[in-house]
Amino acid sequence: EYYFTSQLQTEYHPDAESDRWTDFIESSVENLNDRHKIMEFVGYTLETWHHNREKNLFIVGPSQSGKSTFADTIQELFGVAPTVTNLTPQQLADTQFDAASLKEAMINAVNDINASKIENSGALKRILSGERMKMERKHQDAHFDEPTAKHMYTANWLPRVVGQDE
Repeated sequence: EYYFTSQLQTEYHPDAESDRWTDFIESSVENLNDRHKIMEFVGYTLETWHHNREKNLFIVGPSQSGKSTFADTIQELFGVAPTVTNLTPQQLADTQFDAASLKEAMINAVNDINASKIENSGALKRILSGERMKMERKHQDAHFDEPTAKHMYTANWLPRVVGQDE
């Protein structure tokens, strides 16, 4: 009836509670304000029709701190490709064809991104903010679209960015 272009295979239970999830978040994220931020981001990932807030999540911390467990759990909400992609910031910024995979994606999530340099910070910023951009696949005509996928990365260190601004 509404012609949705994608849907989640997750069943919605409005009164559901999860003590296990709450305990995990409280034990992994000490600061209450930070817990609220990451949970707000989870809600934002479900707003798949826009990228108005231009928010993306980089979870940085030591090994064995729960980063990947958190990201894997959120990723499970979305299922598999094409609703989920797993492209590093380096792949999105510095390769010609990878961004086209974001066309149908709701979330792009990668655990343990490396700290290698991101050369084209401008391209990455356009992708992360959902700006209209050229998307092309090998041996196919290019097209322009606005990627609405939200991006979530975990790392021990942030990657170096060429041309980094504030």
